[in-house]
Amino acid sequence: MSTISERIAALQTRHNMTDDQCAEYLGVPIHTLRNWRTGKRVPAAVVYKLLDVLALVETVSPSLHAHMVPAKG
Repeated sequence: MSTISERIAALQTRHNMTDDQCAEYLGVPIHTLRNWRTGKRVPAAVVYKLLDVLALVETVSPSLHAHMVPAKG
């Protein structure tokens, strides 16, 4: 299993998201996202489930998922 940092990095790479966009996408403050990415903090188990659900939506309905990804700019 990959770490939360690896999963977030993969998500950001896959969707070409900045930290700000990724934080918005996950519904967390930017400092929380950065703490997870650096390993300073570990998120609750529900965050792992959220990432699983978002990946499922991305796979099953790419057009729906596209509306969930924050706009660039």
